[in-house]
Amino acid sequence: PGHLPDAGAVVQPRRPGGAGRRSARHLGGWTDDLRGGGPVDSGHHVAEEAPGELAAALVPFLSM
Repeated sequence: PGHLPDAGAVVQPRRPGGAGRRSARHLGGWTDDLRGGGPVDSGHHVAEEAPGELAAALVPFLSM
């Protein structure tokens, strides 16, 4: 895998130990700026079901 030092990523898992945690481990090798938060109480459609929690993770990342 390559490394993208100028690219960042936000990972917001939907449940503890779920795919979000595995994604974070995978993406950690690709970027120096990996952010995320605790699990979001949501189903598959995070943006529709937990927009406030998702925005709280994305706004600081996109405002850099």
